[in-house]
Amino acid sequence: MGMKHVFISYVHDNFPTVEKLCNALKASGISVWLDRNDIKPGMRWENAIRDAIADGAYFIACFSKEYNSRSRSYMNEELTLAIDELRKRPTDRIWFVPVLLSESEIPDRSIGAGETLRSFQWVELDKDWNAGLDRIISVIEPSRVSRPAAFTNPIDGSSMELVPGGTYLRGEGQGGEGPVSEIHVGDFYMSLYPVTNAQYRIFLQKNEATLKQEPWFNAKTTANTTNTDHDGNLWSYPDHYWVGGAGYRGIEAYCKWTHVRLPTLFELEYFVFRTESSDRIVYGINAGYQDSPFYWTSTRGKEIGARDFPVAKHTSAGLFAVEGAEGAAIFDFGFRCAADVDMVTDILRRRT
Repeated sequence: MGMKHVFISYVHDNFPTVEKLCNALKASGISVWLDRNDIKPGMRWENAIRDAIADGAYFIACFSKEYNSRSRSYMNEELTLAIDELRKRPTDRIWFVPVLLSESEIPDRSIGAGETLRSFQWVELDKDWNAGLDRIISVIEPSRVSRPAAFTNPIDGSSMELVPGGTYLRGEGQGGEGPVSEIHVGDFYMSLYPVTNAQYRIFLQKNEATLKQEPWFNAKTTANTTNTDHDGNLWSYPDHYWVGGAGYRGIEAYCKWTHVRLPTLFELEYFVFRTESSDRIVYGINAGYQDSPFYWTSTRGKEIGARDFPVAKHTSAGLFAVEGAEGAAIFDFGFRCAADVDMVTDILRRRT
């Protein structure tokens, strides 16, 4: 059956929550077997489930108040098959992982030798989703380093927050009338706020000698420019405002200095999708960006994968600027940084 998978057992009333769990596990590189997705037309479903349980690297049983309220459920049959499988496996190896999706009880079903399903330590996803997910992943993929929910980058003092991976719907074409694709995004970190003038000024000061040797370097950003009003008075942009006018190469250099990167197009769309609870993100349209306190710069750079290129901002018309798009107006809205989980691990290691 290929790569060893995790079998998910649940009642269908809980499918939306179980799908969220599956997406989070997939985002961590874990193969998941789910009856709704993995039983192909024409297959004998009872045989398919029996084989999937026996061949699974782990069995996750999702208990809930919906499960407890049912007098009959095929999940009970899956549990029976799982108990039979448990009896064949070593007692010092974790295979059966009970999970609570809501406030409920683990059934007191015997597994032999005086033990029941309650003998296993369970995970309470209903009380703390992220902490519970980390516990599950730490068992299935113990080589993965524990990921902080948020951290402060010691280089520029910016706060970054973990964005658990998942999927979103992406409508193509003007107005989204074209084909709709399901886009999958892995875990990543996103800055809580755009890079400020104060932060960018420190970057310029610490890297001045190197930057001045670059042919693309532009010293006239909002971080270090003094302006004159109609009355001849001098003024400058406040420190806490997001930096503008840096240009794509300047932004790229800032990210390199802080050991992070720009978000990709799909990550940006997924972030907005999660924040705004949209039905879908429409490619080529603001999709609510202009109403949100999220500010980005241009999307120049080579494409990564299928049109998933580094992003910093939409243009004023709502269309994404791609490689080759230059001009000061494109860079006037600031930018945020993103980071892979491995990048954050490296940053925290540097700090210690």
